[in-house]
Amino acid sequence: MALVVLVVDDVEGNRELLRYLLTKAGHRVVMAEDLTSGLAAVQSEPPDVAVIDIMMPGGGASLACQIRSRPALAQTPLMAVSAALDQPGVQELVADAGFDDFVCLPVEVETIVERIEAVTTGRASAGP
Repeated sequence: MALVVLVVDDVEGNRELLRYLLTKAGHRVVMAEDLTSGLAAVQSEPPDVAVIDIMMPGGGASLACQIRSRPALAQTPLMAVSAALDQPGVQELVADAGFDDFVCLPVEVETIVERIEAVTTGRASAGP
């Protein structure tokens, strides 16, 4: 099943890696580099799932909360990504912001594709 995946990350290399992996799996990827462009993208074309860097400047958690606060977007599956998810307090931040799942970067292609497909069908594992 092809999905529209919004990738929001301030690091271009991370965005490009996720675009490559997800496009290779047959999904269409929309990319944003910050909170403002991420919110604009999710409003102009609601994705099937949003993959958001939790630690980007401006706050991935803030973007998740803004998405969740909009009735038309509240059910959009959200996945947090970061290389810092093993840092103290980050997993609590992910949970408090309403993310459905999270993965640590770098990530294997099979892992990210499986986890994204799982959150869109309600089978998220909520683990790294």
